[in-house]
Amino acid sequence: MYFIKKTRARYSMFSDTYIIKKALEIAQQSKYFMKHASIVVKRYQNKWRIVAIGFNEIVFRNGSLWSIHSEIAALRKVPKRKDKYVMFNVSISERGQVRNSKPCSKCAETLRKAGINCYHTTL
Repeated sequence: MYFIKKTRARYSMFSDTYIIKKALEIAQQSKYFMKHASIVVKRYQNKWRIVAIGFNEIVFRNGSLWSIHSEIAALRKVPKRKDKYVMFNVSISERGQVRNSKPCSKCAETLRKAGINCYHTTL
């Protein structure tokens, strides 16, 4: 499986089976029928180190139900340092198939402002 990140005029590919398997495990924790998971990692001595994880969830606050996207759930747990972080997103359908997990426009903008590159599954 490849994560593809669109960069201006070309695509760069990256594959790391451990991170992908971990993200798929985390996505199973979601209560939604479309399960999303995000893992924030940083490069350390030619290996990925997991910094934060998140999955889409519903929370009850101030008398209302709120949906939290996996990207935001993971981003909240990232330390406030000037390190270079990378996020991996996966999505699983209710039938257990890997689906397109491109972040929504609001999450993409938030990640851009935070300086985090995002790799996501595509079909």
